[in-house]
This record gives sequence, C-alpha cells and structure tokens, in this order.
Amino acid sequence: MTTRDGGHLGALAEFAALRTEIERRSNIQQNLFALQLTISGAVFSFALSSQDRVDLLLIIPISTYILAGRYVIQHYGIVYAGEYIKEVLSQRIPDGLDWEKWLIEHRRKHLLFLEWADPHYMTYPGISVLALAWVGPHLILDHGVITFIRVGTAIVWLLGVAATVASFYLVWYARRGWWQIHRRWLPKSAEGAPNAGPS
Repeated sequence: MTTRDGGHLGALAEFAALRTEIERRSNIQQNLFALQLTISGAVFSFALSSQDRVDLLLIIPISTYILAGRYVIQHYGIVYAGEYIKEVLSQRIPDGLDWEKWLIEHRRKHLLFLEWADPHYMTYPGISVLALAWVGPHLILDHGVITFIRVGTAIVWLLGVAATVASFYLVWYARRGWWQIHRRWLPKSAEGAPNAGPS
C-alpha cells in the first residue's frame, strides 16, 4: 500500500468517524426535542390543573432556553462536521465525497421558505411565549396575592421574557447560519437556475 493510498484510507476513516459523530449529535437533538415537548406538556398539564399553580408555567421559558442552547450546540457540531467533510476531506480523496455538495445543489427552492416557517420557532420560543402570555393576565389581575409575591413573580416573568428572546435568537442564528453555509457552497451558476432535483 502506497503512502498516497494510506492517505486516502485515512481520509475515509476520518469521514466514517465524522459521520458517526453527526449521527450521535443528531440523536441528541432528537432527544432534546422530545424532552422539550415532554417538559412543556407536563408543566402545562400540572399548572393548569389548578388556578393556584399557573405561575409554575414560568418554569417553561427557563427550561426552554437551556434546552435550546444545547440543541444549537449540537446543530453547529453537525454543520462544522459537514463543512470539514466538504472542504477538507473531499479534497483528499480522488473521487471526492460529494454528498454535501449534491444535497445543496439539489435542494428544493421552496424549502427556502422554511428559513422562517421552521417549526423550531414554535417548539422553543413559541412555547415560552404561550406560557408567558398565560401567566401575564393572572399576574396583572390577581390582586389578592401578597405584594412581595407579585413583585417576585413579576421579576421571574421578566426573566422569562429575556430567556424567550434569547431562545428565539439562538434558533434564528442557527437557522440563519445553516442557510448562509448552503448559499456559500452553492455554485453561482446553480444559484439562479431552476431546481434540478427529483420531485
């Protein structure tokens, strides 16, 4: 086996390791997605079972921010691995590793709409907005609550607003970065051409 062949085998081994890493991170993302839905559903069910528990909904914006942050970390791990495969490993193998390139060049034009219709906006910041909106009227209209408790709840509510804004920014920044990478990889000649992918 020549040194050159060894270099190709090394690149292929590295590619296999990165594909395993991408799959691992993707599985973590799916688990985080399921955990977000589970926590949100459980908190909503428990909090709405009694009027006295409505304030527990303020847990959701904080937990959502934490899970969104973890989700985005995994997202960028996947994106960087894909970039490395396309820009580095593909150059070290004679026939190339063209999956990422093919996927981008054959992406469907109408999928660009998902840049803003992405369901992650509903899964993370959307659920937080719903929780805050549910607690807001209760916080304002319930005058029977002791003043210092209302003040404390208001502070937590504002922290929830900040966490929700941060969650939205995390999702937006991740999706924006993903589409920017795809546009950068897409050849100029194909950027304005009709979609050539399978229907």
